[in-house]
Amino acid sequence: MKWVADNYDNPSWHQQMCKQKHLFSFLKDGEIVGGVLLWVSKENVYIGRIFIDPKFFRKGYGIKLMKAIELLYPRKEYVLDTPCWNIRTKNFYIKSGYKIVEEKKKIFKAENEIQKKIVETSILFSQFLRGN
Repeated sequence: MKWVADNYDNPSWHQQMCKQKHLFSFLKDGEIVGGVLLWVSKENVYIGRIFIDPKFFRKGYGIKLMKAIELLYPRKEYVLDTPCWNIRTKNFYIKSGYKIVEEKKKIFKAENEIQKKIVETSILFSQFLRGN
């Protein structure tokens, strides 16, 4: 199992992921609709992040992207995680046939008296696909 670094908002990290062939774009008529971060191993495909441009929300592109990943990598297991506070993505993955297999918490300690402790919980999903 590989847990992705917390550098999603760092452009240089994205460039590195692109060079390492983990970051893929999802295009429609030459326009970027969204993308995905993938780590592929012999055992599974870990989906580090799937994202759709907000102007393409609620048009079925997320489902199409998930299906494209599953067709591109016909493996037995697909694994991903999402913050549990993000109800929209949680429902999306459940609708896509993924099952919750674990909940995980990270605790960030305060650096000064003004900051409070932040607890972030993520939900790990998995889907086992049968061969065609």
